[in-house]
Amino acid sequence: MRTRRTGFTLVEMLVVITIIGMLMALLLPAINSAREAARQAVCTTNQQNLAKAIQSFATSKMRLPPSMSLAHQVAAVGDPDFSRNRVWGWVPPLLPELNHTDTYDAMLDTIGQNTAAYESIFTTLYYSEYNCPSTTRENLDQPWLSYYVNGGRANAAIAGLDDSGAYSPELFGYSTEMGTVAITRPPDWRENGAVMMRLRVIHPSTGNVVTINNQTNTLDDIHDGQSMTVLIAENCNPRGGDLGNTWSNTYIDPTGNVAIDPPQEHHNVIMWHMPGESLENGARVGINQHKDDVLDTAHARPASFHPGLVIVTFVDGHTQKISETIDYRVYSLIMTSHGRGVRNPATGASEPQIGPSWPNGGMVSEADLAL
Repeated sequence: MRTRRTGFTLVEMLVVITIIGMLMALLLPAINSAREAARQAVCTTNQQNLAKAIQSFATSKMRLPPSMSLAHQVAAVGDPDFSRNRVWGWVPPLLPELNHTDTYDAMLDTIGQNTAAYESIFTTLYYSEYNCPSTTRENLDQPWLSYYVNGGRANAAIAGLDDSGAYSPELFGYSTEMGTVAITRPPDWRENGAVMMRLRVIHPSTGNVVTINNQTNTLDDIHDGQSMTVLIAENCNPRGGDLGNTWSNTYIDPTGNVAIDPPQEHHNVIMWHMPGESLENGARVGINQHKDDVLDTAHARPASFHPGLVIVTFVDGHTQKISETIDYRVYSLIMTSHGRGVRNPATGASEPQIGPSWPNGGMVSEADLAL
Protein backbone atom coordinates (compact mmCIF):
# COMPACT_ATOMS: atom_id res chain seq x y z
CA MET A 1 0.00 0.00 0.00
CA ARG A 2 1.42 3.45 -1.07
CA THR A 3 1.95 6.02 1.73
CA ARG A 4 0.59 9.52 0.92
CA ARG A 5 3.12 12.31 1.43
CA THR A 6 1.69 15.05 3.65
CA GLY A 7 4.66 17.46 3.77
CA PHE A 8 7.02 19.10 1.31
CA THR A 9 10.71 18.88 0.77
CA LEU A 10 13.33 21.45 1.69
CA VAL A 11 13.92 22.17 -1.98
CA GLU A 12 10.23 22.90 -2.52
CA MET A 13 10.19 25.24 0.48
CA LEU A 14 13.24 27.12 -0.81
CA VAL A 15 11.63 27.45 -4.23
CA VAL A 16 8.49 28.92 -2.68
CA ILE A 17 10.53 31.35 -0.54
CA THR A 18 12.51 32.41 -3.59
CA ILE A 19 9.34 33.06 -5.57
CA ILE A 20 7.86 35.08 -2.69
CA GLY A 21 11.07 37.09 -2.44
CA MET A 22 11.03 37.83 -6.16
CA LEU A 23 7.40 38.93 -5.98
CA MET A 24 8.16 41.20 -3.04
CA ALA A 25 11.11 42.70 -4.91
CA LEU A 26 8.80 43.42 -7.83
CA LEU A 27 5.93 44.74 -5.73
CA LEU A 28 7.81 46.85 -3.17
CA PRO A 29 8.80 49.65 -5.58
CA ALA A 30 5.23 49.78 -6.83
CA ILE A 31 3.93 49.97 -3.24
CA ASN A 32 6.41 52.72 -2.35
CA SER A 33 5.52 54.57 -5.52
CA ALA A 34 1.81 54.34 -4.70
CA ARG A 35 2.45 55.62 -1.18
CA GLU A 36 4.46 58.56 -2.49
CA ALA A 37 1.75 59.31 -5.04
CA ALA A 38 -0.77 59.39 -2.19
CA ARG A 39 1.47 61.74 -0.18
CA GLN A 40 1.82 64.01 -3.19
CA ALA A 41 -1.96 64.04 -3.58
CA VAL A 42 -2.38 65.12 0.06
CA CYS A 43 0.31 67.77 -0.34
CA THR A 44 -1.45 69.07 -3.44
CA THR A 45 -4.78 69.25 -1.61
CA ASN A 46 -3.17 71.04 1.35
CA GLN A 47 -1.74 73.71 -0.92
CA GLN A 48 -4.97 74.11 -2.82
CA ASN A 49 -6.85 74.68 0.45
CA LEU A 50 -4.31 77.29 1.52
CA ALA A 51 -4.62 78.97 -1.88
CA LYS A 52 -8.41 79.07 -1.52
CA ALA A 53 -8.04 80.67 1.91
CA ILE A 54 -5.68 83.28 0.46
CA GLN A 55 -8.08 84.01 -2.39
CA SER A 56 -10.95 84.36 0.08
CA PHE A 57 -8.85 86.70 2.21
CA ALA A 58 -7.91 88.73 -0.87
CA THR A 59 -11.57 89.04 -1.87
CA SER A 60 -12.69 90.27 1.55
CA LYS A 61 -9.66 92.45 2.37
CA MET A 62 -8.95 93.64 -1.20
CA ARG A 63 -5.31 92.57 -0.82
CA LEU A 64 -3.22 89.45 -0.52
CA PRO A 65 -2.14 88.58 3.03
CA PRO A 66 1.29 89.90 4.02
CA SER A 67 4.15 87.48 4.50
CA MET A 68 4.88 89.11 7.87
CA SER A 69 2.92 91.67 9.86
CA LEU A 70 2.51 93.13 13.31
CA ALA A 71 0.26 90.91 15.37
CA HIS A 72 -3.19 92.42 15.75
CA GLN A 73 -3.82 94.56 18.86
CA VAL A 74 -0.16 94.82 19.81
CA ALA A 75 -0.14 98.62 19.57
CA ALA A 76 -2.80 98.83 22.28
CA VAL A 77 -0.79 96.80 24.80
CA GLY A 78 1.06 98.84 27.41
CA ASP A 79 2.36 95.95 29.48
CA PRO A 80 6.19 95.97 29.86
CA ASP A 81 6.15 92.31 28.83
CA PHE A 82 5.31 93.50 25.35
CA SER A 83 8.38 95.64 24.81
CA ARG A 84 9.50 93.22 22.11
CA ASN A 85 7.60 93.36 18.88
CA ARG A 86 4.93 90.74 18.25
CA VAL A 87 5.32 89.90 14.61
CA TRP A 88 3.73 86.88 13.00
CA GLY A 89 3.80 85.22 9.63
CA TRP A 90 1.17 84.84 6.95
CA VAL A 91 -0.81 81.97 8.50
CA PRO A 92 -2.49 83.59 11.55
CA PRO A 93 -4.46 86.16 9.52
CA LEU A 94 -5.76 83.27 7.39
CA LEU A 95 -6.98 81.11 10.28
CA PRO A 96 -10.60 82.35 10.09
CA GLU A 97 -10.61 81.48 6.38
CA LEU A 98 -9.29 78.01 7.26
CA ASN A 99 -12.05 77.24 9.77
CA HIS A 100 -9.76 77.79 12.75
CA THR A 101 -11.38 80.93 14.13
CA ASP A 102 -11.09 79.51 17.65
CA THR A 103 -7.30 79.39 17.37
CA TYR A 104 -7.19 82.90 15.95
CA ASP A 105 -9.39 84.21 18.76
CA ALA A 106 -7.18 82.48 21.33
CA MET A 107 -4.14 84.19 19.82
CA LEU A 108 -5.79 87.59 20.08
CA ASP A 109 -6.95 86.91 23.64
CA THR A 110 -3.49 85.92 24.84
CA ILE A 111 -1.80 88.90 23.20
CA GLY A 112 -3.65 91.15 25.64
CA GLN A 113 -2.71 89.13 28.73
CA ASN A 114 0.92 88.33 29.40
CA THR A 115 3.95 86.77 27.81
CA ALA A 116 3.42 83.32 29.33
CA ALA A 117 -0.17 83.14 28.10
CA TYR A 118 0.83 84.26 24.63
CA GLU A 119 3.65 81.75 24.46
CA SER A 120 1.71 78.77 25.78
CA ILE A 121 -0.69 78.54 22.86
CA PHE A 122 2.17 77.66 20.51
CA THR A 123 3.42 74.65 22.44
CA THR A 124 0.71 72.43 20.95
CA LEU A 125 -0.20 74.42 17.84
CA TYR A 126 -0.11 71.97 14.98
CA TYR A 127 -2.44 71.27 12.07
CA SER A 128 -1.61 68.42 9.73
CA GLU A 129 -3.14 70.20 6.75
CA TYR A 130 -0.31 72.73 6.83
CA ASN A 131 2.32 70.02 6.52
CA CYS A 132 3.34 67.82 3.64
CA PRO A 133 2.96 64.14 4.67
CA SER A 134 6.40 63.44 3.18
CA THR A 135 7.75 65.75 5.88
CA THR A 136 7.48 64.80 9.54
CA ARG A 137 8.11 66.73 12.72
CA GLU A 138 10.71 64.13 13.66
CA ASN A 139 12.93 64.59 10.62
CA LEU A 140 12.72 68.37 10.62
CA ASP A 141 12.96 69.37 14.27
CA GLN A 142 10.01 71.78 14.28
CA PRO A 143 8.25 71.70 10.90
CA TRP A 144 5.03 73.24 12.10
CA LEU A 145 4.55 74.54 8.58
CA SER A 146 5.75 72.96 5.36
CA TYR A 147 4.42 75.63 3.01
CA TYR A 148 5.81 79.07 2.32
CA VAL A 149 4.46 81.97 0.29
CA ASN A 150 6.28 83.63 -2.60
CA GLY A 151 8.09 86.62 -1.10
CA GLY A 152 10.03 87.65 -4.20
CA ARG A 153 13.64 88.72 -3.88
CA ALA A 154 15.54 89.01 -0.62
CA ASN A 155 15.15 92.42 1.00
CA ALA A 156 17.94 94.95 1.32
CA ALA A 157 18.83 97.15 4.29
CA ILE A 158 16.76 100.20 5.16
CA ALA A 159 18.70 103.31 6.17
CA GLY A 160 17.58 105.38 9.13
CA LEU A 161 18.30 106.33 12.71
CA ASP A 162 16.32 105.99 15.90
CA ASP A 163 16.72 107.82 19.19
CA SER A 164 19.28 105.36 20.52
CA GLY A 165 21.20 105.13 17.25
CA ALA A 166 21.04 101.34 17.04
CA TYR A 167 17.70 99.57 16.94
CA SER A 168 17.85 95.79 16.46
CA PRO A 169 19.87 95.70 13.22
CA GLU A 170 19.16 91.97 12.82
CA LEU A 171 15.41 92.44 13.05
CA PHE A 172 13.56 90.85 10.11
CA GLY A 173 16.86 89.99 8.45
CA TYR A 174 17.79 93.54 7.48
CA SER A 175 18.61 96.76 9.27
CA THR A 176 15.63 98.58 10.75
CA GLU A 177 17.41 101.55 12.32
CA MET A 178 14.71 104.15 12.03
CA GLY A 179 12.97 106.99 13.71
CA THR A 180 13.68 110.60 12.83
CA VAL A 181 14.87 109.79 9.31
CA ALA A 182 12.02 108.99 6.94
CA ILE A 183 12.04 105.64 5.19
CA THR A 184 12.19 106.49 1.51
CA ARG A 185 11.70 103.05 -0.03
CA PRO A 186 9.97 99.82 0.92
CA PRO A 187 11.81 96.58 1.66
CA ASP A 188 9.64 94.72 -0.86
CA TRP A 189 8.72 95.52 -4.44
CA ARG A 190 5.44 94.39 -5.97
CA GLU A 191 7.09 93.31 -9.20
CA ASN A 192 9.47 90.87 -7.52
CA GLY A 193 6.99 88.43 -5.97
CA ALA A 194 3.42 87.62 -5.02
CA VAL A 195 3.23 88.73 -1.36
CA MET A 196 4.91 91.50 0.59
CA MET A 197 5.81 92.21 4.19
CA ARG A 198 3.46 94.66 5.90
CA LEU A 199 5.75 95.61 8.71
CA ARG A 200 5.23 97.95 11.61
CA VAL A 201 7.30 97.89 14.77
CA ILE A 202 7.06 99.62 18.11
CA HIS A 203 9.60 102.42 18.49
CA PRO A 204 11.85 101.58 21.48
CA SER A 205 11.74 105.11 22.94
CA THR A 206 8.33 106.53 22.11
CA GLY A 207 6.30 103.32 22.04
CA ASN A 208 4.69 104.52 18.82
CA VAL A 209 4.09 102.16 15.93
CA VAL A 210 6.56 102.83 13.12
CA THR A 211 5.58 101.71 9.64
CA ILE A 212 8.36 100.07 7.65
CA ASN A 213 6.23 98.93 4.75
CA ASN A 214 2.49 99.20 4.29
CA GLN A 215 2.34 98.07 0.69
CA THR A 216 0.56 94.88 -0.27
CA ASN A 217 -0.19 93.14 -3.52
CA THR A 218 -3.68 92.64 -4.86
CA LEU A 219 -4.73 89.98 -7.35
CA ASP A 220 -4.73 92.73 -10.00
CA ASP A 221 -1.04 93.39 -9.30
CA ILE A 222 -0.10 89.94 -10.65
CA HIS A 223 0.87 91.44 -13.99
CA ASP A 224 2.24 88.26 -15.60
CA GLY A 225 -0.94 86.32 -14.95
CA GLN A 226 -2.22 84.40 -11.95
CA SER A 227 -1.65 81.07 -13.71
CA MET A 228 2.07 81.82 -14.18
CA THR A 229 2.98 83.35 -10.82
CA VAL A 230 3.86 81.09 -7.89
CA LEU A 231 1.92 81.69 -4.66
CA ILE A 232 2.89 78.75 -2.41
CA ALA A 233 5.66 76.17 -2.40
CA GLU A 234 7.21 73.68 -0.01
CA ASN A 235 10.42 74.12 1.93
CA CYS A 236 11.68 71.20 4.01
CA ASN A 237 14.93 72.66 5.34
CA PRO A 238 15.28 72.21 9.10
CA ARG A 239 14.96 75.36 11.15
CA GLY A 240 17.35 74.22 13.86
CA GLY A 241 16.76 73.96 17.58
CA ASP A 242 16.53 77.69 18.25
CA LEU A 243 14.69 79.02 15.21
CA GLY A 244 11.00 79.66 15.16
CA ASN A 245 8.07 78.21 13.37
CA THR A 246 6.55 80.37 10.69
CA TRP A 247 3.28 81.01 12.48
CA SER A 248 4.61 83.84 14.57
CA ASN A 249 7.70 85.09 16.33
CA THR A 250 7.25 82.37 18.95
CA TYR A 251 9.68 79.47 18.91
CA ILE A 252 11.11 76.63 21.00
CA ASP A 253 14.54 77.62 22.31
CA PRO A 254 17.45 75.15 22.77
CA THR A 255 16.34 74.37 26.32
CA GLY A 256 12.86 73.37 25.18
CA ASN A 257 11.14 76.51 26.45
CA VAL A 258 8.84 78.69 24.40
CA ALA A 259 10.41 82.06 23.65
CA ILE A 260 9.80 85.13 21.50
CA ASP A 261 12.04 86.62 18.86
CA PRO A 262 11.30 88.58 15.68
CA PRO A 263 11.25 86.25 12.68
CA GLN A 264 13.33 86.78 9.61
CA GLU A 265 12.00 86.84 6.10
CA HIS A 266 13.27 83.41 5.11
CA HIS A 267 11.25 81.88 7.99
CA ASN A 268 8.09 82.81 6.11
CA VAL A 269 8.72 82.93 2.38
CA ILE A 270 10.40 81.31 -0.55
CA MET A 271 12.60 83.68 -2.52
CA TRP A 272 14.58 83.89 -5.72
CA HIS A 273 17.80 85.65 -6.58
CA MET A 274 18.93 87.09 -9.89
CA PRO A 275 20.47 84.25 -11.95
CA GLY A 276 24.17 84.16 -11.16
CA GLU A 277 23.72 86.38 -8.10
CA SER A 278 25.73 85.47 -5.02
CA LEU A 279 24.70 86.04 -1.41
CA GLU A 280 26.69 87.09 1.59
CA ASN A 281 26.41 83.61 3.07
CA GLY A 282 27.35 81.86 -0.17
CA ALA A 283 26.10 81.23 -3.66
CA ARG A 284 22.44 80.78 -4.45
CA VAL A 285 21.10 77.30 -3.72
CA GLY A 286 18.99 75.60 -6.36
CA ILE A 287 15.70 73.80 -5.86
CA ASN A 288 16.03 70.75 -3.59
CA GLN A 289 19.75 71.34 -3.02
CA HIS A 290 21.22 71.13 0.51
CA LYS A 291 17.94 70.09 2.11
CA ASP A 292 19.69 69.01 5.30
CA ASP A 293 21.25 72.41 5.97
CA VAL A 294 19.65 74.74 8.51
CA LEU A 295 17.33 77.22 6.86
CA ASP A 296 18.81 80.59 5.94
CA THR A 297 18.41 83.13 3.13
CA ALA A 298 20.27 80.95 0.64
CA HIS A 299 17.89 78.07 1.31
CA ALA A 300 14.69 80.09 0.95
CA ARG A 301 13.69 78.24 -2.19
CA PRO A 302 11.33 75.32 -2.83
CA ALA A 303 12.56 72.04 -1.38
CA SER A 304 10.72 68.82 -0.56
CA PHE A 305 11.14 65.12 0.16
CA HIS A 306 9.23 64.24 -2.99
CA PRO A 307 11.80 62.47 -5.19
CA GLY A 308 13.07 64.76 -7.93
CA LEU A 309 10.38 67.40 -7.69
CA VAL A 310 8.56 69.99 -5.63
CA ILE A 311 4.88 70.85 -5.67
CA VAL A 312 3.97 74.51 -6.08
CA THR A 313 0.65 76.34 -6.27
CA PHE A 314 0.03 79.33 -8.46
CA VAL A 315 -2.01 82.42 -7.62
CA ASP A 316 -5.00 81.11 -9.59
CA GLY A 317 -5.09 78.08 -7.28
CA HIS A 318 -3.81 75.35 -9.58
CA THR A 319 -0.92 73.17 -8.43
CA GLN A 320 1.92 71.82 -10.48
CA LYS A 321 4.89 69.53 -10.00
CA ILE A 322 8.16 71.29 -10.82
CA SER A 323 11.33 69.37 -11.56
CA GLU A 324 14.29 70.03 -9.32
CA THR A 325 16.32 70.48 -12.52
CA ILE A 326 14.12 73.32 -13.79
CA ASP A 327 16.05 76.10 -15.50
CA TYR A 328 16.73 78.60 -12.73
CA ARG A 329 15.72 81.45 -15.02
CA VAL A 330 12.32 79.84 -15.52
CA TYR A 331 11.99 79.56 -11.75
CA SER A 332 12.89 83.25 -11.43
CA LEU A 333 10.22 84.20 -13.94
CA ILE A 334 7.40 82.27 -12.31
CA MET A 335 8.37 83.81 -8.97
CA THR A 336 7.95 87.36 -10.25
CA SER A 337 4.58 89.02 -10.61
CA HIS A 338 5.97 91.27 -13.35
CA GLY A 339 9.07 89.84 -14.99
CA ARG A 340 9.64 92.92 -17.15
CA GLY A 341 9.49 95.19 -14.13
CA VAL A 342 11.86 93.39 -11.73
CA ARG A 343 13.57 95.78 -9.33
CA ASN A 344 16.85 95.76 -7.48
CA PRO A 345 15.98 95.34 -3.76
CA ALA A 346 18.75 97.70 -2.65
CA THR A 347 18.01 100.60 -5.00
CA GLY A 348 14.55 100.03 -6.43
CA ALA A 349 16.02 100.49 -9.90
CA SER A 350 14.58 98.52 -12.79
CA GLU A 351 16.55 95.32 -13.29
CA PRO A 352 14.55 93.20 -15.73
CA GLN A 353 17.35 91.07 -17.16
CA ILE A 354 15.44 87.86 -16.52
CA GLY A 355 12.39 88.91 -18.54
CA PRO A 356 12.59 90.61 -21.93
CA SER A 357 15.38 88.44 -23.37
CA TRP A 358 13.46 85.25 -22.56
CA PRO A 359 11.38 83.75 -25.41
CA ASN A 360 7.86 85.19 -25.65
CA GLY A 361 9.00 88.47 -24.15
CA GLY A 362 9.63 87.12 -20.67
CA MET A 363 6.52 84.96 -20.37
CA VAL A 364 6.84 81.33 -19.32
CA SER A 365 5.11 78.60 -21.30
CA GLU A 366 3.73 75.26 -20.15
CA ALA A 367 6.61 73.58 -21.97
CA ASP A 368 9.10 75.47 -19.77
CA LEU A 369 7.49 73.94 -16.68
CA ALA A 370 7.07 70.39 -17.93
CA LEU A 371 8.69 67.69 -15.81
